Amino acid sequence: MSWVAVAVTGYTLVSGALQADGEQQMGRVRQKFANYNAALELAQALEVANTMRRQGRQLIAGIDSTYAGAGVRTGQDTAAYMVDSANEAIEYDASQAILEGARKANQLRAQGTLSRTESDTRAQAIRQDSYANAFQYGYGVVQRGQRAGWFTRQPQASTGPSLSIRDSADQARMRRMNARFSQPSSVRIGNG
Repeated sequence: MSWVAVAVTGYTLVSGALQADGEQQMGRVRQKFANYNAALELAQALEVANTMRRQGRQLIAGIDSTYAGAGVRTGQDTAAYMVDSANEAIEYDASQAILEGARKANQLRAQGTLSRTESDTRAQAIRQDSYANAFQYGYGVVQRGQRAGWFTRQPQASTGPSLSIRDSADQARMRRMNARFSQPSSVRIGNG
């Protein structure tokens, strides 16, 4: 297997991992943004409710002063009923504003959670795709290598220069020994 194949496979895996991490980080950012918007929505609803209550108190004070100016005793019969009705209506409207704000806030939080879940799912799919692509590429290289005989041929001796100084020294020693033993030598017995 060539080093290019190893590099391409490694690049595929690293690229997929980086893409997946980026997608997950974007999901977290979207969720934080949605939670922040939810908090703003709820705070705005509380502010609207407080404004309604403050204006309601002013309205009730105006009703009381109108009845007092007309000579009607406040806090009894019709005047008390009108003030209580106004208080109930004001509190109902303020509660509805808070409920609407809470509903919108919950919807924003749910969208943020959904966005993060979708990002995590996409990140997992990206990782799986990068694993599959790396495996497919590696498998293709192995198949091409098998067709080319990389795994079935016996290793052949190199006819080119050796790979290291030690190899060339060993080869030179072997050549000298082969040359010495391949030439016939005369055998001398005795003195002379």
